[in-house]
This record gives sequence, structure tokens and C-alpha cells, in this order.
Amino acid sequence: MFNHKLLVLSGVLAFILFSAGCSSQSEKIIDRDGNSYNTVQMGSMIWTGINLDVVHYRNGDAIPEVKDPKEWGTLTTGAWCYNDNKLENGTTYGKLYNWYAVNDPRGLAPKGWHVATDAEWSALGDLLGGIENAGGTLKASKSWKNQSGEGSKKSGFEALSAGARRDTDGKFMLPGEYSRLWSSQNKQYHPNLIIYLSMNIDRLVFAIAGVFIVSSILLSIYHNQNWLWFTGFVGANLFQAAFTGFCPLAIVLKRLGVVSGHAFK
Repeated sequence: MFNHKLLVLSGVLAFILFSAGCSSQSEKIIDRDGNSYNTVQMGSMIWTGINLDVVHYRNGDAIPEVKDPKEWGTLTTGAWCYNDNKLENGTTYGKLYNWYAVNDPRGLAPKGWHVATDAEWSALGDLLGGIENAGGTLKASKSWKNQSGEGSKKSGFEALSAGARRDTDGKFMLPGEYSRLWSSQNKQYHPNLIIYLSMNIDRLVFAIAGVFIVSSILLSIYHNQNWLWFTGFVGANLFQAAFTGFCPLAIVLKRLGVVSGHAFK
């Protein structure tokens, strides 16, 4: 059977780490810098089992490290960094690459390998029970503050909470709760193309509603009792959403690119 060889990347706009999740059909690959990677087979596809860690393109040209946030936000060429510019994060989670490094024609992946396409990510999501469930299934059993899904027990992957770096201003989202994956075909964040391993819409709605309720109760105690109307509004909205699946906040979060859950339309 033909095996599509796919490279798992840690990116600055979309990042994740895989480590120590080899199947019985695993193999070793070597990148341009001499680093070796275990692999995991999922269906007919073979994926790298640990994060890419190169500082050169396939042809030998160097990929620069960029630490300055303003410079990062204005880049139009490839670059890499460690999360929070700390070497210890690189030791644990590997390097973060921007879109221009992923899309560079000189090639970021080792010879014979490529960054996964949209269709290949979708196929992986189908193998893991759907794109909405794949994130929890890919998570490592440790390193996540909010663990969900069966993690590596089902997929064989150990996706670590690598964090992220925003391309607009170069600010970091620190490890612990967040990780994303690059698609080779789309720079934009799209929940159907990139697997998000952070909170989904359901959890964010409950978290935000909880903040609203607690805040309005405190404001009613220390400021004005009319804030209780807001408490009632939030509670009523949650009540009707339980039956209708309609939630204005969920719609806003979906438009912002947060991955869908199961509770809301």
C-alpha cells in the first residue's frame, strides 16, 4: 500500500509537538541538520513522531532565528524561534516556524517528505473520530492544563502544549493550553484545515458565562442590584441554548475561528 509521508510541524501561526509515539511499523528519518525522527502510521499515512527541529532548508540555506516581536510581525520571509525566546522551551517543544518558512520553495521538510495538505489533515481527523474530536485524541497524556480525550492511547501521538506566536505583533501564547498545526496550503487559521488543541467553543462559552455570572453577582452586591438582570439574562440564554443549540456568543467565537464543539449550532 502506498504510504503518504507527512511532516508534522511546529509553526508560529500553527504549532504542535509530537513525541515518542511510535507504532510497530515505525521508521527513522534524518533531516538536513542530522536530526532523527521516529514515525507513526495512521491509516495509509506516515507522520513524523516528534517535532521538526531544523535551522536549514532542504537545499542547505539557513533559516534565521527572529526574536524581536516587531520584526516578527512584519516578516515576509521564513523564520523560526523558541516559544518566549527561551532555549528551555525549545528543548521541550522544539522550534516554532512561520508561514513563510513552511511555504518556502526551498523545502522545510526532509527529502521525500512534505508538510501535510488540507485534505490530509481532514483525512487524519476522520480517522480520529472527526475534526472536532481529533485535538483531544492527539494530546499527550501530560503537559496540558486541561486534558481531554483519550490522547495518545488511541492515536499513538504525544501532542504537547507548545503554545504559539502571533504573526501580527510577535507576541507569544505560552505553553500549557494551546497548540496548532500547519497546513501547507493555507496561511489563514481555519478550524477545518488546522487542528486546534486548545479550548473549543463549548468550553469557552461556559467559561465566559461563568465569568459574567460571578461578576454580575459581585456588582449587584457592591454596586447596584440591577446587575442581577444581567445575571438572569445570561442564565436564560444558557437555558434556551440547552434546548435550541442557539447561542450568540458561540456564533461570534465560530467567526473568530475557534474550533466547534458539540453543544451549539
